[in-house]
Amino acid sequence: MDVNELLQRYAVGKRDFAWADLQGADLAGSNLAQSNLNRANLTGANLKQANLSQANLTKANFSNVDLTGANLTGATCRKANFTGAILAGAILEAVDWTGATLPDGSMFEAIAVPEPETDTPLEDAAVMSSEAAGKETPELVATPALSTPARPRRTTVKEFQSDLPWPSLLLLGVGYCCFGFLIGMHPGAGLAWVIAWLGSIAWLFEESLTWFAPLVGAIAVMAATGVSVVLLAVCGVVTFTLLVMLKFLGWSWRAAVKDSLWVGAIGAVAIITASWLFADNEGTGAILVSGKFPFAILLLLGVSGAGLGAVAWGQMLGTGYSRRQTAWTFGGTTALGLLGGCLLALPLRG
Repeated sequence: MDVNELLQRYAVGKRDFAWADLQGADLAGSNLAQSNLNRANLTGANLKQANLSQANLTKANFSNVDLTGANLTGATCRKANFTGAILAGAILEAVDWTGATLPDGSMFEAIAVPEPETDTPLEDAAVMSSEAAGKETPELVATPALSTPARPRRTTVKEFQSDLPWPSLLLLGVGYCCFGFLIGMHPGAGLAWVIAWLGSIAWLFEESLTWFAPLVGAIAVMAATGVSVVLLAVCGVVTFTLLVMLKFLGWSWRAAVKDSLWVGAIGAVAIITASWLFADNEGTGAILVSGKFPFAILLLLGVSGAGLGAVAWGQMLGTGYSRRQTAWTFGGTTALGLLGGCLLALPLRG
């Protein structure tokens, strides 16, 4: 998303810009009040005199951003990265810095402020509390009170549907519909259904596992259709080799295993897709389009749709939906996609 598109969407009432890539963008003087920039990447952007009041900046990357004179009144900056950011003259009243990385690279830690007496100003109480703890009140915080902008309560179906990321959810459903069709073409693939669906909600355990969702769906398809020993051996060697290399470079076991499995899964998907796309003409060496060509296209569509739609949960959380609402919506969408694909495959199943 470029600057012009962002400002045009904002001008017509759009406020959801979660996950936007705005590296180096020139947004000086822009009005982005109450916008959702959850997990957005604004590395090196120019936000001088910008209006970000009441904005949701949760987990956004503001490293090396120029926020000179910007208005962040009431903004939510939970776990945001402000390393190297310039905040000279910025208005920082009632900003929630919980877990944020400050410009000097330190992590913000909120200081517990006791309930002030009726005749004691809040500012004085905060200063007394910080002195008692042997710490100075961070200069970054202009007002010690931390507050999060109120989230809208969604008590009706219309209110619940109003901010749903429909494009992402549609892509997610289509992707899992393709997976469901491919799995449904092979009877007795009960475990494959479970693998595909559980992979779609892996983000509940760790956010980075979001990007495993499309690969796990593809692996579930391969489990239903059958995987050759050669494919398993090749991918196993690639995974193990990469794991050893990453450990040699000093990576943690957790990161090394996760990234090795990621690369190995990509390799498996690439190999199976190629085998479905092309086939040797009875050992003559001539490469022809395989009879499984449609399956390969569906697998690619499934991986693409699930991958692009996987950001839906982040968009929902960034817009104010609860984790429970997000999990039910996300899991329900993938389940419906798998079911729809299965129903489409029933008439064609041999």
